[in-house]
Amino acid sequence: MNALFPRTYLPFVRIGLILVGGIMVLGTGVVIGSLIGGGNDDFEPVDYVATLMAMTPQVTPIAPTATATEVAPTSTLEPTATYTPTATATATFTPTATATPLPNDWGEFVEDITIPDGTVLNAGETFTKIWRLKNTGSRTWTVDYDMVFLSGDRMDSAAAVALPHTVMPGEMVDVAIRLVAPEDPGDYRGYWILRNAYGGIFGLGTEANKPFWVDIEVEDADDIVYDFAVNYCDAEWTSDAGVLPCPGAAGDVEGIVAQHAAPLMEGGIEAPGPSLAVAPEQVSQGWITGSFPAFTVSRGDHFRASVACMYNSPKCYMQFRLEYQIGSGPVRSLASRLEASEGMSSRIDIDLSSLNGKEVTFLFSVSAGEDFLGDNGLWIRPRIVQ
Repeated sequence: MNALFPRTYLPFVRIGLILVGGIMVLGTGVVIGSLIGGGNDDFEPVDYVATLMAMTPQVTPIAPTATATEVAPTSTLEPTATYTPTATATATFTPTATATPLPNDWGEFVEDITIPDGTVLNAGETFTKIWRLKNTGSRTWTVDYDMVFLSGDRMDSAAAVALPHTVMPGEMVDVAIRLVAPEDPGDYRGYWILRNAYGGIFGLGTEANKPFWVDIEVEDADDIVYDFAVNYCDAEWTSDAGVLPCPGAAGDVEGIVAQHAAPLMEGGIEAPGPSLAVAPEQVSQGWITGSFPAFTVSRGDHFRASVACMYNSPKCYMQFRLEYQIGSGPVRSLASRLEASEGMSSRIDIDLSSLNGKEVTFLFSVSAGEDFLGDNGLWIRPRIVQ
C-alpha cells in the first residue's frame, strides 16, 4: 500500500474506504427493505409481539388451561355456598309465621258434631251446627273469644257467638250456632272464623288464617216422594212381644214408636224436621221393626235420613238397620249404623236406582245389646227423594 499510495494520500484513502463501506451497507439495507416491504411506500413495520399476543386468545380454548377450568369441580362443589339458599328458604318460612296476626292464637278443626257437609234440609228449617275445635296455640281461649261470621251464606244467624267456656292449649271445645236454611232449593255454605279478646282474627291451618264452614243442601219439598215419618203408622211395628200399637205410649216396655216434629237428639241438639222416636223391647237383645207398605222405586230415587240417640239417654248403645224386601223374597240390608250417646248423628244417603221399577218393602229396625236401659233412638227425617 505504501507503494501504491504515497504516505501523504493515506488519510484520503482511509476516508474513501469508509465511504465505500457505508454505501455498501446502505445498499444492502435498501435491498432487504424492498424484499420485506414489497416496495410499498406506505409500509409500516409489523409489531410481531403484539400480533402474537392478539392471536393467543384464539388458541386458549384448546389449551390445557381450559381443561383445568373444567376440572375445577372444586368450584362446582362450592355448592356448599350454593346450599346456603336452604338457609334462605328457612328464612322465607319465618315471614309465613309473621303473617299470622297473633301466632299464639291457633286452632284446629277436629270434626263436625252435627250437620256434616252436604246435609239435606228443608227450606226454612231451623238447625244447629256444631263444630269441634282444638286450641293448638299457646294462649288460652277465654269466654271473651268469639266465633264470628266471615263470608258466604249467613243463614239468618247471629254475627258472632261467644265460646261456651275457657279452652286451655291442647284442649277441645264444641262451638254451636243456630241457623235457618234458606227458602230456595240449592247448595249453601257459610264461612266462620275465631276472634280473640283483643279483636284479632285467627283461624285454622298452618298460617292460622283458614276458616271453618257449614255446608248444606236445601231440598225442594216437591222432591220428597215418600215421607216415612209422616206415614209411620202405615207400617206394621213389631217386637218379640208381637204387634205394637202405633203410636206407642210412654212406658210401654214391649217397644215404642212415635213421631216428633223436632225432637232433641244427643247433646241437646234439636233434630232437623219430623223424626221417629223408637225404643226396643226392654229386654236383653230387645228389638223393634217397622215394615212399610210396598213402594215402587224409580231411577234416581234416594233414601235419606240420619240416626242418633235421644237426648238424656247417656247409656244409649243401639244398632239401627235399614233393610228391604221384594215380594216374598229374602230380606236384604241397605244400611247399618251403631249409635252411642257421643253427641253426634250418622247420616244415611242411599241411591235406590238399582231397585228401579220394583215394588219394595222397607223395614226400619233398632236393637239393644245386653244392657237395654236407656236405649232410645231417633230416625231423623227418613224419606225418599227424587
